[in-house]
Amino acid sequence: MADQNQKITEDNSSRKDIENHLVIDTDDVIELKQNYRNCYPVARLAQAFYTGDPASPPPELPEPGASHVPKLYAYAAGDFDRVIRGILGLADRDPRQLIGVIAPNNKVRGRYFDKLRTLDIPTDNPRPSIETFHGSHRPNIAFNEGGILVINAQACKGLEFDTAILVDIDKHNFKQDNPDAAKRLFYVMVARAKYKVFIFRDRSDPCRADAILPSDSDMLQRKEV
Repeated sequence: MADQNQKITEDNSSRKDIENHLVIDTDDVIELKQNYRNCYPVARLAQAFYTGDPASPPPELPEPGASHVPKLYAYAAGDFDRVIRGILGLADRDPRQLIGVIAPNNKVRGRYFDKLRTLDIPTDNPRPSIETFHGSHRPNIAFNEGGILVINAQACKGLEFDTAILVDIDKHNFKQDNPDAAKRLFYVMVARAKYKVFIFRDRSDPCRADAILPSDSDMLQRKEV
């Protein structure tokens, strides 16, 4: 299985590249045309970042329904604990859901992981399992038991969460002359979520990702923490 938001070489891979690399005939390719993971708002936001081969468009959007519109929160540096309380509160409201906290780098990943483990808040349920993996640290994650997993963006490909939280997007080091690379990364991060997407950025810092984020409030609602 492969998709055109993966890179076999340094460039995004077309369907033909994938066929050639896997040595398979075009007639033997089964192309999925439906979205089997994401609800409508998540799939619609992910589609805004699609950069694949125009000859092979992204899967069709699921049927619209009453579901959660993705949200972008801008927070001040002094509000970081409030951001963490919000994530822990989200986990407490539904302990069965698995939340993926997707960070731009190891420094941000460590910051969120440490604070999520140590910030004490009142909860109605037992504190959620909070895990991370990086490098050789690869704990066994029970993906069907809920909790919070904090990971780098580069490690999220292939994973699936009930809720994906893209944190500190202002810390992504995108090259301004290659906006498609940024779009491909956001496509992958957003598409990890089945039901909900939240995005956080530090409003005191410039954010290169602003240039690729959709302006339509029906697709991405902007709020202040």
